[in-house]
Amino acid sequence: LSTEFTPNETNTPINHGLSLSFGDQYQVLGNALGVILSASFNQQYQHIGGFQTANWLLQNTATGTLFNQGNFRETVSTQTPTLNGMLGLAYKLGTSTTITFNGLYNHTTDKIGRFLFGERPENIINPEFLEGRSLVWQEREMANFQLGGEHVIERANNIRIEWKASQAVSSQYEPDTR
Repeated sequence: LSTEFTPNETNTPINHGLSLSFGDQYQVLGNALGVILSASFNQQYQHIGGFQTANWLLQNTATGTLFNQGNFRETVSTQTPTLNGMLGLAYKLGTSTTITFNGLYNHTTDKIGRFLFGERPENIINPEFLEGRSLVWQEREMANFQLGGEHVIERANNIRIEWKASQAVSSQYEPDTR
């Protein structure tokens, strides 16, 4: 467990990103192989400073009585790097069979720093102040793979058979939230 419990103040660069893509067709073992590849990286920053929040609790549903749990000034900063990738392959065997493979990948992370300060109104004579900080790291990942084929049986009046198999995996990881 990390021992860091206080966000550090820093300046951030502008949002930026980079993407690459490639596609072509090749002859492999006398048949056409189509390839498409794409990848991108993106880094975004967001800062919302000094906004007001109020927290109310419904104490009695019959009367509609509300209780103010606090009025706070809050600042939230988020850094979000994102990595994406795609691969597509199509291999044509003669004139009657095509085998395809598609893969997609996405990885996004949110690195969040939050600070809040405000008065708790329970005690009017000697008000209590609340100061809070949080550091959050959230990673989300998704991968999808698909294998497919198309077959034409010319001797059987050009019957077309198509099939696909797919697997998708997703996860969310949130270590050491403080």
